[in-house]
Amino acid sequence: MEQFQSEKPEVFNKIRQAWSLARPIKAPYREVNRILIRSSEIGRILNEKEREMKDTLYPGGIYSIFSEKTQYGMGKSQFAYFLKLIYENATPRGLTEYHIFDPSDEGFNDFNNQLRICFNKCDTNKECYFFVDEIDLINDPKISEEEKVKLIERFGNILIRTSEEAYNKELPFYIFLVLSNRILEDFERFAPHRIKRRINPFLRADILFDEGDIETFAVNFFAIQWISNYKNIRTKLREYDYRFKELMGNLLTHFIENLDFLRIDIQSSVVGDLVERLRNIFEIVFDGVSDNHLETINLGNESDVGKALEELLKTYLLRKNKPYIIHENGNRVSVSYKNEEKSIDGHKTDGYYDFRIGDNEIGLMPVEITAQKKIHSGRKKKQLKTFTEEHITLLIWIFTDKNIVNSELEKYDEEVTNELQKILLPRDLIQYTLMVKDRAFSLLEEFRKDIMGDIETFLKKYAKILFNRWMIGQPIVIPPTEKTPDEGGAAQVNLEDLEDRVSRLLENVFQFLDGASKRNHRGMKTRIEEELKNLTTPLQNIGIELPLFDLNTIYREIAETLRSAGLCGYNRLEDNSFLVKKDAFAINSAVDQCKRVIISRIEDKINITA
Repeated sequence: MEQFQSEKPEVFNKIRQAWSLARPIKAPYREVNRILIRSSEIGRILNEKEREMKDTLYPGGIYSIFSEKTQYGMGKSQFAYFLKLIYENATPRGLTEYHIFDPSDEGFNDFNNQLRICFNKCDTNKECYFFVDEIDLINDPKISEEEKVKLIERFGNILIRTSEEAYNKELPFYIFLVLSNRILEDFERFAPHRIKRRINPFLRADILFDEGDIETFAVNFFAIQWISNYKNIRTKLREYDYRFKELMGNLLTHFIENLDFLRIDIQSSVVGDLVERLRNIFEIVFDGVSDNHLETINLGNESDVGKALEELLKTYLLRKNKPYIIHENGNRVSVSYKNEEKSIDGHKTDGYYDFRIGDNEIGLMPVEITAQKKIHSGRKKKQLKTFTEEHITLLIWIFTDKNIVNSELEKYDEEVTNELQKILLPRDLIQYTLMVKDRAFSLLEEFRKDIMGDIETFLKKYAKILFNRWMIGQPIVIPPTEKTPDEGGAAQVNLEDLEDRVSRLLENVFQFLDGASKRNHRGMKTRIEEELKNLTTPLQNIGIELPLFDLNTIYREIAETLRSAGLCGYNRLEDNSFLVKKDAFAINSAVDQCKRVIISRIEDKINITA
């Protein structure tokens, strides 16, 4: 890279600038191919399109540089810039223009003016290649469907006018549109006969990477930042650059080893995503780095690192957890994080989420943060099983061995009676948060941007369950004109109210099944028993004799109903056997199929009002 910078300083700076801004490199392919991944494949495509210039392009033609994938960052714009410079070089008398489209009124006027200016400069001996990028802005989700139709028609009218005039006058004027699959689908949906049929697929930008490509690109990216002294690194690291190389070597190794954790799918990864991710990591790590910070590359023994990361995560949760307000049927469920221990049957939590309706506590979610290698043995196993016997529990596991994660967690899925919600963090990657103390939280979010989003999803789900329990247990109101059992009348229950309570009860039960592909019968029966407790209190209060429910009989009927409906299956009904979810399973369907099992038992004891 130092040699490259010395030979081509302007090109080197263009690369650094483009990557820092996550934009295409404005330089010819032949000058930057040494730092590209899959450069030979890119070169082959460009050579093919250069050869096709005279044979394929026709006057007034509209061509697409496109991707069949929906992601942004596929490299379409980079291909367009490369192609523009190739055509510019191949036709010295020709003219090229690269236009960034803006769907505002001013943007449309600018687009039309630029297109016409270039067209007016074109003649039979002077080719013109007009590239249009950022057309995807029409696909902005904030734009209504009606407005989107108008924008597409307006865009098409401008294009087609110039295209038709070039065709009729046989002028070598060619239009290239940089298009994602998103906007192509909109063209097909809203204007198939106006625009879509006129666009000729020209260059497909989909290039697949393998793990080696990603690693090579990452090394090139960080090397360029180092050579260019970005963020004044060399001044900050006065000792020896071996420290930087050691840090980057380890960090990039851990980066590649945890692509799945970072949700980078090798088969669908795009260069734009890689540039953004690597740029952000580099910004965070080296914004305030110094030799003193790099002394902590050797972060100590496993136990010390684990404890330090556990403390970091506790602080992270405290800082990031603002109170949530979740609305259910006109009621407000408030959820707040408590950064304090809570004892549950002799085992202490690292913190917990508190759920309330007004001042009434309706439940809690224990939080356990651990860096232990194994969690399904010894005291940790007892602790987590104790928590899940009473509550849905949030586990944040800083794991050390990826190979044992699934086997450890599968044991809990088969044994626990409540869900164990899981956030999994690879220790060898997130340990770098300890080195950049002031930016630790930013780096952690960059590694796993959706941590808080996942937690919020868990909280909303549990809030719904707790709210359902609260509603099920509310007193049954006897109409004032009716006699209560104490006054010699029969127990009264409104059918609509009864169905609502039983539906909520079963919804909670099937939420447990919805979180896994199967659950053992013992765990399912425990959930039904737990939810039925919430219904017995209001029934007792209106004088209905209990028990109404034989748990084993109810569960057998529910299991048989689910199997008959094609929603679940089972081989045996023994406690250690499993109720297996079918593809057709849905909570609402399961509730509708099974609610009569419980309602019928209550109807035998009460009078139902309309």
